[in-house]
Amino acid sequence: MINIQKLSKELVLAGITTHGNCNSNGVVWDDNNNEIQDRSDVKMILAKHDPTPEKEIKEPTIKELLQRIDALEKKVK
Repeated sequence: MINIQKLSKELVLAGITTHGNCNSNGVVWDDNNNEIQDRSDVKMILAKHDPTPEKEIKEPTIKELLQRIDALEKKVK
């Protein structure tokens, strides 16, 4: 199984430009629409690929940030 979003990031981090062109079967296309999943550098990325979804980071709301600032200010006083 391939996590397309995560694989795209892994390819870019390895300096392999694909404009995000890959699929869940492990097929990867280069910028000229050529299949490159058999290249040694791409094979290495595919072999190390972990399809586990990345944990979503919950961004705090402005209200939560203001509450944290208020709590910190109270500790300083």
